[in-house]
Amino acid sequence: MKTIKIATRGSPLALWQSHHVRELLLLKNPHLKIELVTITTSGDKFLGRLSSIGGKGLFVKEIEECLLAQKADLAVHSMKDLPYAEPEGLEIASILKREDPSDTLVTLQGKKLSDLSIGALVGTSSVRRRAQLLATRPDLNCKDIRGNVGTRLLKLKGNEFSALILATAGLKRLGLMKQEYFQFSKKIMLPAAGQGAIGIQVGSDSDYVKNLVSDLACSQTTASVRAERKMVQVLGGDCGSPIAGYAAISGNNLELNGMVSDLKGVKVLRTVCSGDITSPDELGERVARALMKSGASSILNTVDY
Repeated sequence: MKTIKIATRGSPLALWQSHHVRELLLLKNPHLKIELVTITTSGDKFLGRLSSIGGKGLFVKEIEECLLAQKADLAVHSMKDLPYAEPEGLEIASILKREDPSDTLVTLQGKKLSDLSIGALVGTSSVRRRAQLLATRPDLNCKDIRGNVGTRLLKLKGNEFSALILATAGLKRLGLMKQEYFQFSKKIMLPAAGQGAIGIQVGSDSDYVKNLVSDLACSQTTASVRAERKMVQVLGGDCGSPIAGYAAISGNNLELNGMVSDLKGVKVLRTVCSGDITSPDELGERVARALMKSGASSILNTVDY
């Protein structure tokens, strides 16, 4: 019997996600043989120099090359981090049910945002988070932080930062979420497109594997993530842009909130539109066009990140 190989990064969160997909596949197909193929990506190798070499796509490049070379049958990604332009020959065949998409303020004392002292140093590598944080608390200082979740938490415990902003989904999946941590409301901190969702990437001609993973897909999450990603794509952004988007489902409708900001959170544009759940791409494009009409393009064109 053919062994199904899952290509994955070696970080604790990436491994958790890949093991999760493996367990879900085995629940539906207990006869399968599945193994993980751990890959060190360019992003892992040059973690400390991402800002100088450009971090877009560096965490998936080697994984996609592995799929294209047929050294693995599928890859597991955080949809938040996946580039919007897929290489020819690859496709996202399944998006799993979404975990909590919010962001969390992590402090040693369980402080709320309002409890942070003036000038407190907050660690985040996301321009989206930094912009929205400064829009609410312009007195705070933000500093770039790299490394996996555990590494970042160690820096917090070492008093290198007063607080961190991390994805709630990652904290929950790794068993690191604490009740006292402050979860941002979406009014203050709108999530990144696809945040909290796991996607499975396969070769476009791999019908057997596509059929296997299609059973794991969540139709509602898929619609939401498609709308969010389409909005960012039309805006000309990527996972490193000061753009946020979250689509909530109500019956057969999607309500997509979109945000574009400058890096200091001074110019912040937000808009919301609703559409049919069966037309997520159209909704994403409509929100993007509304943001562009309000001046999003001029903001993004002047942002140097």
